[in-house]
Amino acid sequence: MHKKLLCALMALVMIISMNSNATLAASDEKAGIYTDIGKEYWAHSQIVKCTESGWLDGYPDGTFKPEDPITRAEAIKTFAKFMNKTERKPANVKFKDVESDAWFYSYIGAAESIFPASWLATGNLSPDKALTREETVYMTVMAMGYGAEAEIANPYLIINAYSDNADISETMKPFFSLATSKGIITGYSDGMARPAGEVTRAELSAILCRALEVPEKHRLRDEFAKKNNICETNAIGVSDALLLQSTGDYLTTEVVAKNDGYYTLAIDYSHDSYEITTKVIVTYEDGTQVTSNCGLLSGKQKLSLPIYLRKGANKVRFQHSLRQLPHYILPVYIYGVECSANEEALEYSISPKNARLFLDKPKTPLTVIKNWKEELVEIRTEDGKIVPFEYKQLGDTAYTESMISVSLDKTAMAKLSEGKHILSYHLANGKILTQEFEVTKTTPETELEFINFSVGKANSTLMRLPNGKYLLIDSGYDSTAEEKIIPYLKKHNIKLDYYILTHFHKDHWGKKDEILEMNGITKPDAEKVEELIKKSPEERYAYLRNFGYIDSTMVCYYDELDKIWDLGGADVLITNSRYTEDGAKGEVYNKPFYRIDEHNYENATSISFMLDYKGFRYFHASDNYAFCLERYMSDMIKAKRSDELSCHWYYGNHHFQYDISPEFIKKLNPIAVFVPNNDGAYHRATYRQHYKNEVENFMFFGKRLADTLISHEVGSAVVRVNSGDDWYYETISDEDMYK
Repeated sequence: MHKKLLCALMALVMIISMNSNATLAASDEKAGIYTDIGKEYWAHSQIVKCTESGWLDGYPDGTFKPEDPITRAEAIKTFAKFMNKTERKPANVKFKDVESDAWFYSYIGAAESIFPASWLATGNLSPDKALTREETVYMTVMAMGYGAEAEIANPYLIINAYSDNADISETMKPFFSLATSKGIITGYSDGMARPAGEVTRAELSAILCRALEVPEKHRLRDEFAKKNNICETNAIGVSDALLLQSTGDYLTTEVVAKNDGYYTLAIDYSHDSYEITTKVIVTYEDGTQVTSNCGLLSGKQKLSLPIYLRKGANKVRFQHSLRQLPHYILPVYIYGVECSANEEALEYSISPKNARLFLDKPKTPLTVIKNWKEELVEIRTEDGKIVPFEYKQLGDTAYTESMISVSLDKTAMAKLSEGKHILSYHLANGKILTQEFEVTKTTPETELEFINFSVGKANSTLMRLPNGKYLLIDSGYDSTAEEKIIPYLKKHNIKLDYYILTHFHKDHWGKKDEILEMNGITKPDAEKVEELIKKSPEERYAYLRNFGYIDSTMVCYYDELDKIWDLGGADVLITNSRYTEDGAKGEVYNKPFYRIDEHNYENATSISFMLDYKGFRYFHASDNYAFCLERYMSDMIKAKRSDELSCHWYYGNHHFQYDISPEFIKKLNPIAVFVPNNDGAYHRATYRQHYKNEVENFMFFGKRLADTLISHEVGSAVVRVNSGDDWYYETISDEDMYK
């Protein structure tokens, strides 16, 4: 009898073992006493957590087999349990290679909402096939309910930190980006993501545990905001934003806010029209409306704009200038509180923080006060002297920022003693803002000088190099070249030695032929350059040294300008150009996030470069999009040149309004950022707040980032440099600059 019972029990064990495919059999053994995992094992605590939660089981022999790959079948059961969907549920998905008596069949219905599309496309599951890291990322993001958030994630924001990011499938890049930003996944020690690599049982345990921590932290940026007392944060889910209408030239959502406060409105926009005008209208329950212009959108872009919502229902309308709303615009998506209703959290700020007045060439000091809400009553020096001033309002929005431009009386300021002064700006609500102001008898001579001209949303920069030669980078529109650039050159008797045209767009090559002719600069033969590109860099360099002109068709990836021209000791590295090092046409990332047509191709391949002089670094971004700069960052990391990715002065292009890379700017860690801008084209609230939300508040700059200068607020910026430890800048209004 006992023998028969023993045989029956042994048979039952074999059946259980077979039904579980010899894996994931139930075990009463806790992870702490798995025979093949000690407490020193890297994933010990995560395996304990997964076992105690019932997501992953050990084996009958007391082992966990942490280094074994996990199969797709095992993953289905694990994720079903992870989502707390352990009940039997009829499956809608039918796999041709899965029988209804398969040991994991009852979990298919519970987990099918997170199956990767590649599983569904063939109709075969291949249940014994090892789960890949790419599949794991997708299933984890979907299981956590972050699918909608991943859809609007910038796929090029995070993943370029991985050296093998090109191996990640296009459809999976947004999921990798989101999972990385939330800390759900991390790269391997060699900097790789290994998207096609097999995932071990230990790795899946770690990923699930990290995913479980995300809701406790809310959002990464909110956690940082809390720690730094930026604002109080409360989460609101995507289910709270309901699409009500999508007709004509607008779409409307209803958003239920848990509290009064500033929320972020995120919009993914896609349309074949190059430029459209947009605005956002918020209607509160009492019928009150507030409006903010979003400026111009083009191609496919992501926009985030702070909006003030009241507790309860709010209607948010996104409206644009097209007659019909394109079917492929993604719905408005509202997420998390960015700033609390406490307006004290929205700090006032002054730009520039360090102002100067040179008594030999006195100019009207121009200051911008941001987040202005109260009347500016008076300005005083540290010894109580009152400084006369005038101001005008630069922006007027219902959201977090209005700003005033304050013009100080230069005659009164010129009476101050030489040296540093502290100016105090007194607001009607009792707030006092301070600014360091230095008065100098004469303008000192410096070795390197450059001017970022105020030319609206166009680009133009003039450099006086250490050897006394002059370099002009772009010349704005025809109108700005005629009204500003050419008169400035003539007024100061400047003859250009070099002229760089970053790309052929009308806002960069204004009066090109006239500038070349008036300075006696001849152009290289384009066919000759094309021929030499296919030979050697040195032959091409030797040819180009005979000319003072270069455009984006004549340079190669990673060209160094000091090898082409004598730049007086200033090293300049060409980046993101039209050609690669081997002479082939440079590949432009034609990704879903961007519609790359002929126009945008010119932007994506425009010349940008890093200038280095005695430790001072200037990065000129030209019109490169965020994904171009992220590609550049990735390439520099691969080439082990990431130590070069820092700068003192960052020149952001006019696409900077919506197309910034927080990761790239974080890596550059600039002291000052200058952005050419036109308030008629890009509304200040959108421009500034997107940058503030995505970069200044949340990208861990510490205290280094000193100033963000917008040209339509501060005019032109003049930077004078002797070294990385000895440099300064001043801002100059158009009135003083050109008249």
